[in-house]
Amino acid sequence: MWLGSARMSAYIGSEYLEASVQPHDPDLDAKMRDPHEGNTPAAWTAVVIMLIAFIVGTLGVCMGQMWMLYAGFGLIVLGAVIGKIMAMMGLGQFSREVLNSQ
Repeated sequence: MWLGSARMSAYIGSEYLEASVQPHDPDLDAKMRDPHEGNTPAAWTAVVIMLIAFIVGTLGVCMGQMWMLYAGFGLIVLGAVIGKIMAMMGLGQFSREVLNSQ
């Protein structure tokens, strides 16, 4: 439903005002946080290695150096393997069974 710009801004403004005066729940972040979001050392390490791999591969294509492209492919595989090894070492997410049993 279209409310018009004046009514819409007043509506959004009142919603913002109501939200800003409510008391803050310190446990709100913990309650709303998805435990499976992947914010772990294993995930970040894998992502950083794969990001570097894409940069190397892209530079290889742009410069016409096929060895750089293949090095990028190798780094992608390496990033996945390192991420999995780190997760198996306990630096990744817990499984849903472990989280549900707590």
